[in-house]
Amino acid sequence: EKIIEAEIEKADIDITQEDIDKEFANMENYYGGADVLAQTMAQYGMTREDMDENIKSNLAIKNLVGSDIEITDAEIAEFYLENSDIFNKPEQVNASHILVDTEDEANEVIGKLDAGEIFEDLALEYSIDGSASNGGNLGFFGKGQMVEPFEDAAFSLPIGEVSKPVQSEFGYHIIKVLEKTEGTEGSLEGNKEEIKDMIMESKIPEAFTAWYEAKLEEYKVVNNLNK
Repeated sequence: EKIIEAEIEKADIDITQEDIDKEFANMENYYGGADVLAQTMAQYGMTREDMDENIKSNLAIKNLVGSDIEITDAEIAEFYLENSDIFNKPEQVNASHILVDTEDEANEVIGKLDAGEIFEDLALEYSIDGSASNGGNLGFFGKGQMVEPFEDAAFSLPIGEVSKPVQSEFGYHIIKVLEKTEGTEGSLEGNKEEIKDMIMESKIPEAFTAWYEAKLEEYKVVNNLNK
């Protein structure tokens, strides 16, 4: 680690907060949005500060060894052909719901909504789902991630509208759609820089190992000469 720190200082590598924020934004985009990345970080018990430290370290290492890594257009084209699906961004919905056991309860909730009560407050009061503490919000999700009746309703609802009771195997849902993102199809040219970054990331561990072993030998020679 001391060798790495010394080489970073020697190379005058300065990773700014702007660099870190840009990389974090790239990660949000890769994971399908800020909410999805936040959920993933929470699963691993990581804070934003933890992520910033990891990003800073990775960017410094990339600066140290990146110039030695060659990536050809042929590699980029091959990677795209083998992984084209991952560059297609599916249509997504950000929705909240209130889940109750019976249709009567669902109708009672809808009556209160019609009377002007707040959806998030009613979710906290009525919902039996774990999302109740978050006002019923489920974040963004794509097709195939929810049970079919729920999915059909969520994707067909206009933004801002609330559904009638939707029955699923879990009970009765009252769904409110907050946001929608349209699906996009990737392309080789449109995703070229992203692909290059991904290939770079895959090559860095091997390049770093070779670089580090060479530096160890270099420092051993220097130490022996100084004895």
